[in-house]
Amino acid sequence: MIGSVHIRVALICGSLTLLAPTGISAPSAADSGGIDEIFGSLFGSWRGKGSIVISVGEPAEKISCRATYVRASDTAMNVKIRCAGVDYKVNAAGSIKYNKKTKMLSGRLEDDELGWTVELTGGHATRRAVRFGLNIEQAEVNGWLSIDLKNKRSHSWRAQQTTSSGLKPLLTIGFAR
Repeated sequence: MIGSVHIRVALICGSLTLLAPTGISAPSAADSGGIDEIFGSLFGSWRGKGSIVISVGEPAEKISCRATYVRASDTAMNVKIRCAGVDYKVNAAGSIKYNKKTKMLSGRLEDDELGWTVELTGGHATRRAVRFGLNIEQAEVNGWLSIDLKNKRSHSWRAQQTTSSGLKPLLTIGFAR
């Protein structure tokens, strides 16, 4: 059986993967005609380093990730992410979809190693950020994932868990080409 530490790491990393691909100079989702306008400038391969909190209240641990984003259609993008920390590895894949009618993004990532699924809902894109609702049922994690777009060569992810005492940091990764 996998411990809760491994479960949260896999799920948080997976969810980040889905969110990372927001476009650097993308128009708002309301103006967007498709996935290229939102995520086009992030298609390709990225490397990142950051930190992850395995359990709320515990110190952050260092993490390294590689992510690849590929256009699947005018309304979908495939995502693959591999992350490694001191005691774990994540190998997750899935997709992010854009609904032209609602102007919202949603996604799903599955980690084959650990058997967990990350659901992303209500994604809204602006010119400099994308924010998703984050749900990892198996780890009892609910919260938010934000992707901040710095320029065409870098972006960052920040995940926060909703707790009874407010939002608690879970993950921060800075990505570059």
